[in-house]
Amino acid sequence: MKMKLATATLLLLTLATAALWAQVNAGDQKNDTNLPFNMTTVATFTIPWRIAFLPDGRMLVTEKVGPVWLVTQQGQKTMVGGTPAVYWQGQSGMLGVYVSPTYATDQNIYLTYSEPGEYGGGLALARARLNATGNTARLANLQVIWQTYELGSTTLLDYIAEERRFLEVEVALVDAELETYNAKVDVLRSTNAPELIK
Repeated sequence: MKMKLATATLLLLTLATAALWAQVNAGDQKNDTNLPFNMTTVATFTIPWRIAFLPDGRMLVTEKVGPVWLVTQQGQKTMVGGTPAVYWQGQSGMLGVYVSPTYATDQNIYLTYSEPGEYGGGLALARARLNATGNTARLANLQVIWQTYELGSTTLLDYIAEERRFLEVEVALVDAELETYNAKVDVLRSTNAPELIK
């Protein structure tokens, strides 16, 4: 009996201590008006999911419900035509958009999305050339370069392996995008503030 009482007391003290060290809910904190940057709403979206910046400063924005938008810094939205059909439900939909590391020469972008099918939706990775001229934007030469198998046509282990390969490809695209961004930052630092270069 004493052992149960001691265990209960220890558990209660542990929980009480954990509550004292809990993270602060940032939603209760007042806005900080001394930010080192300005925030301005330029456009609104239904369910935005991912943003990729083009070299000229425009943005590609995916929405889970399917569209991909080309957005200027002033907020002018142009729906990108030629996007693939999307299965939208729960966690499925139009997911990632990534700019090719060699975009300046090939104008390629990559999309990750849920393809519609008899079984619901399966993940896919596609590459396409973005043709954006004036007030129009359209994908050309859309090529699905990876997709999951229909559940039932393969074993669960094969499906899990495919999912893992998909995530590895997506991580590689994000890494390439980060390397491109870091290179741009290094160029800007070296030209504008050479004293900051380590």
